Amino acid sequence: MSKKLSLQKAEAIAKKHLFIDTLSPRNIDRLDFHDCSVRGIEAALEEAYNDGWDNGFINGKKKKRFEWSVTMPKIGDSEELCR
Repeated sequence: MSKKLSLQKAEAIAKKHLFIDTLSPRNIDRLDFHDCSVRGIEAALEEAYNDGWDNGFINGKKKKRFEWSVTMPKIGDSEELCR
């Protein structure tokens, strides 16, 4: 995949999951800094990672795609997490 196509794909992922119109700096803080949800960032990273695997080979073989398995701690588990 060429660098131009990679940038276009990254911008498409940013628009789809993070609602960011462009990855080009515009030198205006309100346009260059964004509030994004953790779920949106997770989805964008997963799509970018899997797209990279789909377009690449390691040792001549395709590897299996990555799947997120995030488990959120339950209420009350914070005591165990802090130990």
